[in-house]
Amino acid sequence: MLAACATAQSSFTELSHRAIVPCRAAEAKRCYDQGVALLATGKPELAQGSFELVAAACGADLREACDLGDHVFHSASDIAGRGGSCAAPIQARCILDADGQLSECEEVAKAAPLDRQLLDALKRRRFQPATWNSKPIDSPVLMRIDCG
Repeated sequence: MLAACATAQSSFTELSHRAIVPCRAAEAKRCYDQGVALLATGKPELAQGSFELVAAACGADLREACDLGDHVFHSASDIAGRGGSCAAPIQARCILDADGQLSECEEVAKAAPLDRQLLDALKRRRFQPATWNSKPIDSPVLMRIDCG
């Protein structure tokens, strides 16, 4: 068995195409305006909603939403933990919460869940969470797990 090294990979534009809040093209401007209004409050408890609305608007191809997201979104980074094992490199989609913990990890290439040992190792890792206007938020991340 080989040691696994995992890194989070997410840009705002990548995330916007996996938006949590549905927003059709005709509603993109409304979603964007609502997200900006929440952002303008500066309240940490509204950061998640703002992020989700602006990401949905960007996912619906509203350029100004994508531009704002590129400006105020900062992706997660790995801060602690290693371990687990795998036979070949894996990509997994997970949710990284505002406390820096992973959940809901699923291997990208398969519908089956990740190996239990590797999933447990991922859950022990700690990350600096993604931020939206300097406020920690939950965000989907693409984890690349290299075995070596």
